[in-house]
Amino acid sequence: MKKKQSLRLGIIGLGGIGHGMIPIAQEEELVEVVAGADPVPQARQRATALLGEEGVFADYHRMLEKADLDAVFIATPNAYHAPAAIAALEAGLDVCCEKPMADSLAAAKRIAETAKKTKRLFMVAQNQRFRNDTQWLKTRIEEGLLGKIYALHTRWIRRRSLVSGKGWFRTKKLSGGGPLIDLGVHVMDLALWLAGFPAPQRVAAQVGQNFCPGDVEDWAFGMVRLA
Repeated sequence: MKKKQSLRLGIIGLGGIGHGMIPIAQEEELVEVVAGADPVPQARQRATALLGEEGVFADYHRMLEKADLDAVFIATPNAYHAPAAIAALEAGLDVCCEKPMADSLAAAKRIAETAKKTKRLFMVAQNQRFRNDTQWLKTRIEEGLLGKIYALHTRWIRRRSLVSGKGWFRTKKLSGGGPLIDLGVHVMDLALWLAGFPAPQRVAAQVGQNFCPGDVEDWAFGMVRLA
């Protein structure tokens, strides 16, 4: 049954994150997940139990054409973020996309240009901003509790499945990079957002690969001089 004034959502990419989004979004009073798309048969089969056969598509272009949607959530490998986002925006839909925005700066710019041209909303799922602790901290900063912020230090260390080499995250063609593009975007965005996004003036950084299989870096360090 369609919920009153609900946002009709389609999901592009029905793997772990995309599949997990279906029951989470369905719990929201004003969201109704009505369709999903994925080229992988096993992913479609799992989603069919939640969306029904008529709501599952092998090609997201077909979903954008046939399903009655207001917005889409994109949870594909990074290399496909830009093509899917641009197709959805051009179909007249608002878009929420898993981070990173794209696998390259050029692709991210194409998304931004398309959103501006179509006058649709595009949002990167920087979910760390919406945690209770970071919301509380943002409010305290804006109230002046921390005084003048003069330095930021942030890091993220992931040890889980460090050397397994499974999945697409360690394949640059699909991911665009390693921990810098996967984890760095979260902590860098969070630090800059809390500080009010002071303009970067100079960057010194280094990445390398010492532990993991694949063709992406497995560590990254950097220092950014801010205005």
